[in-house]
Amino acid sequence: MGHNALVFCGSGILEWVAANEILSNYPEKGTYFRVTDLTDRPRTREKSLWPESTTAVPALSILSGIDLTSGTVEDTMERLKERVPDIQTVGHFFYYAYKFHPGFPTETEIDLQMSRTGFGALEALAPKISYVVFPTGPKMDRPESV
Repeated sequence: MGHNALVFCGSGILEWVAANEILSNYPEKGTYFRVTDLTDRPRTREKSLWPESTTAVPALSILSGIDLTSGTVEDTMERLKERVPDIQTVGHFFYYAYKFHPGFPTETEIDLQMSRTGFGALEALAPKISYVVFPTGPKMDRPESV
């Protein structure tokens, strides 16, 4: 049996690509049986242009309204337990959450707290996690140096 994947905050291009590759049976058919896309923003399958679930396409759940900037790890755990199908079987976790703020120190604090909340909740709820994708990109506090 394949993996159950969770794509956290999948509203940007990298998140979309990760979920799309899973739904396209990358690296091969059967690698994944389910993917859950969690996002703070509203999203529909139709607007995402992701394929419909079939016997050849992993099942997809799109769950909007998961906000990592509000509440505690425990609050997030409760929301995830209520909404994510079989969260205890999630084995692959793709974390792309990010919140822009014009003040770099504030943005850093927001994003660190979101990471702590997301990872803390998932660590407690999904003991089978064996694979984590946590991409980070270059960030610059001094735009004049570019």
